[in-house]
Amino acid sequence: MTEAQKKRIALDYAVMYTFLRRIAAYHTPERLRNRSQKDWGLDYEEALEMAYENVLQEAKSALKAVRKPFLEKGAQPQTV
Repeated sequence: MTEAQKKRIALDYAVMYTFLRRIAAYHTPERLRNRSQKDWGLDYEEALEMAYENVLQEAKSALKAVRKPFLEKGAQPQTV
């Protein structure tokens, strides 16, 4: 692997990590249930729907920001 490839992988990792940290910081459903009216003036269902839409947008943005991984023909991506 060349230095340029290593740098690109490190950059992709950093971008994904940043987006995952942002997603992880979203309020839990319990906190939305208890605080959405006070914090934003929204009922729970509306706050939960908006949070869900925001998480989807964050994930889409993360996917756009990184390159699609190259897999050998017939290879399956590894999961944890």
